[in-house]
Amino acid sequence: MSIRPVILIVPLISLGPAQAAPLATYSCPAGTAGPHAAGVVLPTGMKSATGNPARDLHRVVLSDPAAICNDGSPGVYYVRPGTTDPDKWHIHLMGGFSCTDEASCAERWCGDASGGASLSELMSSDWTPDAAFFNGFADGSPRWGAANPLDGWTQVVVYYCGSDMHRGRAGATTLGGMDLDFAGGHILEATLRDLQTGTVAVDTDGDGLDESVPDLDYATHVLLSGSSAGGVGAAQQADRIRGALRATNPEVPFRVVVDAAIIPKLQNWLTPAEAETVWTGFYNDQSVWLADTDDSCLAANASDPWRCEDAGFVVKTALATPVFVRSDLLDFLLFDGVDAVVQDAGYAAITEADYASYMADRLDEIATTVVSSNGVAAGAYGPMCRRHVGITREDAALFQLMEDPGVQLTFVDAVYDWMIGTGLNYSQLVDDYAVAEADTLSPSFLWLDSCPY
Repeated sequence: MSIRPVILIVPLISLGPAQAAPLATYSCPAGTAGPHAAGVVLPTGMKSATGNPARDLHRVVLSDPAAICNDGSPGVYYVRPGTTDPDKWHIHLMGGFSCTDEASCAERWCGDASGGASLSELMSSDWTPDAAFFNGFADGSPRWGAANPLDGWTQVVVYYCGSDMHRGRAGATTLGGMDLDFAGGHILEATLRDLQTGTVAVDTDGDGLDESVPDLDYATHVLLSGSSAGGVGAAQQADRIRGALRATNPEVPFRVVVDAAIIPKLQNWLTPAEAETVWTGFYNDQSVWLADTDDSCLAANASDPWRCEDAGFVVKTALATPVFVRSDLLDFLLFDGVDAVVQDAGYAAITEADYASYMADRLDEIATTVVSSNGVAAGAYGPMCRRHVGITREDAALFQLMEDPGVQLTFVDAVYDWMIGTGLNYSQLVDDYAVAEADTLSPSFLWLDSCPY
């Protein structure tokens, strides 16, 4: 069985005047909804401010001219100074798909031909509110008495508006009839630089007085995380960020959580040559971003850099940073993506049973073989609840339970124990239910206590 050849057309970066239209004036195809006209439109995982200082994060607008969204609006991030543990930091990279050519970026900006809503809020900061609430790890006052051991930490969310997995360095780019910027890597870098100045302040309680945000250079712990597209960015950027932070704070413990970004090995369904063709296509498509990719991985795979587009491969073979991975064994979104790739190669549709089993195998492989440069073993959390992201979902982060010998742990508890150490001797939690029966079982039947939604 052979896979259909991938035709790689890499759009050119514009070096001079072009007839393409910037996003603000781009003519959307007939039948599409078009970009949001006005008002606040919030992406998945981000909610309207609650007015509770313990829950809300506050917007900071970046002044670096290179740190801009797809439409040229300034990059932004959200921050809440810590309370009980202000020098412990959690920095999260938002997710939300990506685009690499005019067709995919136009659909992202305009919506699809059936009139579906656009994702223009993920290409601009124009819709971002002054304050917002993020579920999960950043929630300092969760509902129903749920515990969040990160609630007193300084919380940062890097807003995703570059469509490039927080990796882009290309800047101004022309894709057919569209002009836009790919600068997610610049936004991430500028955010960290801003937080290292010790001069950032936000009004956390609405009294008109700004409260200082701690200086990142004096952090005692830093946890980087990312979900979905942000999870790929976290994996690719972790060692680079670790190096930048340790240049001024050499001993700071720095770790990364990669959420909803790793898939089973494609070789479970495709031949090695077919899998190479798929990953080469992804790697070349994303070259339009001038994307940051893990340096160690590229150096070790100079003749086949496509391997480094697979976040699972980077985590398994290249990261010096201690890493914790979470993937739902039946992630509906990643399942559909893998199924499309396999069927596009001419094979039959994949089964949930196979996907869950192969995903568990990959998490087990990472958790049992990956050890960071400073001797920290990788962690893994693999529920089977047919959900995508975990970090910014209240239920998946704070309520879903999985069992380590003698104790039940939520996702955030498992990460905290792995990061700080709580005496639970946590290693890995991957659902060992009879995944071979996943095709015939209802979601509610799978680990009733671990899927509370």
